[in-house]
Amino acid sequence: MTLKPPLSRLAALTLLLLMIAAIYVVLVVPIRGAFERHTQDIEQSLALLERFSGKNLETSALEQKRAHLKREAQSGANLLRGANPAVAAATLQQFVRSAVQAERGTLRSVQIMPAKERDGFRRVTVRSQADLNATGLRNLLHRIEASRPFLFVDNIDVRPGQQIANGQSGEIDVLLTIRFDVYGFLRAAEEKPD
Repeated sequence: MTLKPPLSRLAALTLLLLMIAAIYVVLVVPIRGAFERHTQDIEQSLALLERFSGKNLETSALEQKRAHLKREAQSGANLLRGANPAVAAATLQQFVRSAVQAERGTLRSVQIMPAKERDGFRRVTVRSQADLNATGLRNLLHRIEASRPFLFVDNIDVRPGQQIANGQSGEIDVLLTIRFDVYGFLRAAEEKPD
């Protein structure tokens, strides 16, 4: 079977195009796909490298903060000062008194509780009762919890007290009766014999 010259040329051209398409599909497409995958891998690796280099900076800052906190802990900067628990409790008592007065409250009573030893520290506690309005209570708690040396509030009991007229705005303000413990820690080794 012989084809006419124009048809044979067309058939030859078609076979040539099919062969080029087959070579493209067999060789070029897999190579191109591999190249794109490698490009994506490189981009992901660069993104991870950038992220981890940022983490190194964060880690360095955290390590510096940790070292600073460790130095503070060893120096005892956040612990109560005093020759013994009684002196530390008297200082704590004075702090509570001035903090309540700063909030225009009335300190009704302050009682020094016995110190408790734990893990090489002594917990020094002062039990107090005061009359304050709600804003004064909020500010007092913030003042205690934000103080240095570190102080903590425990066993808080809030009860409504008497109502008084606020002279500035004419509104009625409720005084609250608050009972609470404030405590801090004293290094047990700081206690000196009498």
